[in-house]
Amino acid sequence: MEGINFYRFSNDVSSIKVRALREEDRHSNPVALLVLFVVVATATPGGATTLAAASGARFGFVRSMPLIAGGAFGLAACASLPFWCMAGAVLARRLRTPLHWRLFNTTMAVLLAASIVPIWR
Repeated sequence: MEGINFYRFSNDVSSIKVRALREEDRHSNPVALLVLFVVVATATPGGATTLAAASGARFGFVRSMPLIAGGAFGLAACASLPFWCMAGAVLARRLRTPLHWRLFNTTMAVLLAASIVPIWR
């Protein structure tokens, strides 16, 4: 890897020594490191899974359902982020005049208000 310097830091009591890593000290197989990361990430539970298990053990299944629903909503929100980014890019190209943006914003405000009304009932 020409042009990239790798360094190893050693912290001694007297001074801090920095030396350049030799070629054999570097990780030369990034695919193996990626596979190792995938195996570890797949085999271990995430934070939401651990939190849901602890909540279920402490409070029971029924009282833990809002936490599980929140985790599912958060996962869906993260998964839908690329869709919203693409939709924003498409809208930026389609809505060219201030009138178009005003109509779009008014429509979104009405839809938001219509989605909040059932919560109040």
